[in-house]
Amino acid sequence: MKQKLLAVFTVVLACVSMCFTTVHAASSDYSFEMNYRLVDGSDLENYHSLDEGDVYIEGEVKVIDYAPGASFKNTLYYALIRKRLGPDKNCGSVSYSNYEDPDGELLGTADISSGNYYLQIFKVNDDGYDIAGSGKIYN
Repeated sequence: MKQKLLAVFTVVLACVSMCFTTVHAASSDYSFEMNYRLVDGSDLENYHSLDEGDVYIEGEVKVIDYAPGASFKNTLYYALIRKRLGPDKNCGSVSYSNYEDPDGELLGTADISSGNYYLQIFKVNDDGYDIAGSGKIYN
């Protein structure tokens, strides 16, 4: 009788523990300060670990300084790139006009699970605004 009760208890415990098991997605924080028009995570050796699959971005951007006469804010681009042997691979990008905050939008697709992803954040032209931003990329 004790063996049967122990077996039932073990099965119930296993079922309950599976119900409370959480799935952890890959997530990585980023931050940057841009004084001209480009921040390259690879040059800064700022790499992110991501799982294979869709990658999303969220965060905030703020103006920290501006040149006299600066009026029009350029579109800000975020590109997800995987460092690899040979040319690095662009895995997707997203853009925001008027320095809108990234809000959970799809950034791209991680093609393999790796710790070799980085962000390139850039403006096509220097618009006279120095900006800072932070947030996270995740899948």
